[in-house]
Amino acid sequence: MGPPIVFRRVDDADDSDTWDDLDGAERHLYRAARRTSRGVSRGLARYDEARAESAAESDDGVVVDMLPNVARGMATTTREVALVPLDLVRAAYRAGGRRVVRRGARTGVRVIDRTRR
Repeated sequence: MGPPIVFRRVDDADDSDTWDDLDGAERHLYRAARRTSRGVSRGLARYDEARAESAAESDDGVVVDMLPNVARGMATTTREVALVPLDLVRAAYRAGGRRVVRRGARTGVRVIDRTRR
């Protein structure tokens, strides 16, 4: 094997901003994935607890209480993943994304303004 390949970053202001945007986006996507997996895990655990309670109460309790147990699990999952859309927006709408939207809005206004003349 030859010598290791070493990548070096060039200190450039634009490059640094791009890396910061990508780093922040990755952080928010990771947070959304963690929230989702934690929410599903806790929701399934809550369903399992409710199912065990129903089974202990009567022989047919699991079947009879299936819908309420599923609803309990889904409620827990929903509470846990409620902020996932916000994490996804924060990941996609970094400084670079805002710049793109701002430029697009300005261009749209100019095009509309020209068509009115």
